[in-house]
Amino acid sequence: MLSYAGRRLLLAIPTILGVCTLLFFALHAAPGDPADRFLDPRFPTDVRDAMSHNLGLDRPLGIQYLRWLGSLVRLDFGHSFAQGRPVLTILGEAIPNTIVLCGTSLVLVFGLGIGLGVVSA
Repeated sequence: MLSYAGRRLLLAIPTILGVCTLLFFALHAAPGDPADRFLDPRFPTDVRDAMSHNLGLDRPLGIQYLRWLGSLVRLDFGHSFAQGRPVLTILGEAIPNTIVLCGTSLVLVFGLGIGLGVVSA
């Protein structure tokens, strides 16, 4: 049983890597540039180019992917432009509420499922 669980965990690694790769390339296939989204269109092109350079968007796509994957492995999710703080901090604040919500819904669904199963039997 333990070897089966170990094999399943090892098989999950390529799956997660594949999902991450698809996510990265889907985000890059979207039209526009992140610098365009956060800067006013009236900004000079040299400011826009400097922001793209600071974000690493002027590098080849393969280099961007490897840097992004390395940051993901180190749990460095970057900085939120919308809230102006690290994304890991934002996630840390949201996870307890998410766990409470999931736990409550699981208890409710299991309770209803068992109750309806007993009634239907």
